[in-house]
Amino acid sequence: MLRALRSGELTVLENAIDEPADEFVSFALAEGLLGRLASGFPDPRREPEIPPEVIVAASVAGCFAGLFALYHSGYALRSPRLLAQLGLNARLLEPGEGLSRKGTRHPALFSEDVLRKLLALTEKRENAANQEGGTSWLKWFNDTAGPACLEHIGQEPDIFALDCTKLYVPLDNNRYEGSGVVNEDGKLKRGYKLATLRALLDESGLLVEVRFGPIQEHDLHLARPLLVDSPHLRPGSLLLMDRGFLDGRLIAELKEHRGVDCVIPIRRNMTAATEAIALTRDHDWQPHPNVIEEQVQLVEDVGHLWEECSVPLNACVIRRADEHGEFQHWVIVTTRLDLSAQYIAKSYALRWELEEDYRQLKDQGWNLDQFTSTKRGTLLYHIACVLIAYNIYQVYTRTKRGRRFAHKSRQSWRLQRHKDPRTYILLATPTAYAVFDTQQILPEMLLLAEPLRLHLVSLCRPHLTGYG
Repeated sequence: MLRALRSGELTVLENAIDEPADEFVSFALAEGLLGRLASGFPDPRREPEIPPEVIVAASVAGCFAGLFALYHSGYALRSPRLLAQLGLNARLLEPGEGLSRKGTRHPALFSEDVLRKLLALTEKRENAANQEGGTSWLKWFNDTAGPACLEHIGQEPDIFALDCTKLYVPLDNNRYEGSGVVNEDGKLKRGYKLATLRALLDESGLLVEVRFGPIQEHDLHLARPLLVDSPHLRPGSLLLMDRGFLDGRLIAELKEHRGVDCVIPIRRNMTAATEAIALTRDHDWQPHPNVIEEQVQLVEDVGHLWEECSVPLNACVIRRADEHGEFQHWVIVTTRLDLSAQYIAKSYALRWELEEDYRQLKDQGWNLDQFTSTKRGTLLYHIACVLIAYNIYQVYTRTKRGRRFAHKSRQSWRLQRHKDPRTYILLATPTAYAVFDTQQILPEMLLLAEPLRLHLVSLCRPHLTGYG
């Protein structure tokens, strides 16, 4: 490329911008993870010009880049490195040279109509099969994306967490397909509910299976298929749940028929809770493993105090003194009888990490609940891509190179990128390209003969509007 620069053979000269997002997507491409996602992509097109791997890579890159407008994902792949990994030419960065025969009027890989038409064809196929809109994307995530990310880390986790989160949309827009309305604290709200099964891995986790429904659907009803049918829950698995899934018969069914143990808090007014608190002994309190101000104690054999649950239970009682010195108590029960009170308390504390993850997914730039369409299928494609991006992030932070992103919010690592003063320049010929540090290549450019410098100016002219 230096010889091409010195001989005037360059055809492209422009800024090369590598965002942190590019690093995550590049990792997923190099590891074959995006290829696996593309292999299960429910593509309704016949002989498509733009392959599924490009569509998936662009959609996931768009989620990392904060392009919550789904149809703008064609703009997300600007890194020459990513283009090369996809087998594409760097000249596709130029307006008018998109992948399809029709090209694109903008500097994007493909027109936004490509994805719009793909989603419309998918919906048409679902309608013909009497399926709800978005069924294909839910199945894609559950059958391909979630398992692929889990298998990639080479572990078989045995601790899982089940949770639900609400995704709100404008109340006055009843065109959101499949949405519902609930009354929360005297205010009506419209939206959806997402149930997720998360595999816990050390201090992180992967979303492996999801369910989707209207906001008014009860957590337990929405998530029941995850409990009854999920292939991820195997004999010996430990499942962490919150009070929204408090159902003694279901807990017993999981233990007796699937060999899955549960850890779940119970209401204070339940007999099992009041009796467990009464059975604690002053000299048996132990420090909470995570919270300095709290203490824990194990109380065995409280299952007979909960008539609805037909399997043995132990209880972990947690207490904390208020400002008046009076103790407040909480009770967590489990069907796994060999767990200590400290282990129960520590494992359930992992749920607070999940709450923080949900907050970041919705409030810290992942844009999980930022929709630009009212169609259910488009919403679910967006949700699937955001969750895939989140999983890729979690997988990458477990690698040596990706550890620097661990325990950081998406906003923090994007901010760190903007603090980096380095810039890069892309030089390309019709057959090759290279990316140079600007400070390294600029002296080489300035030392060129005048005709060659004028050639570089001509390459830059399309970007010099307003400078004559």
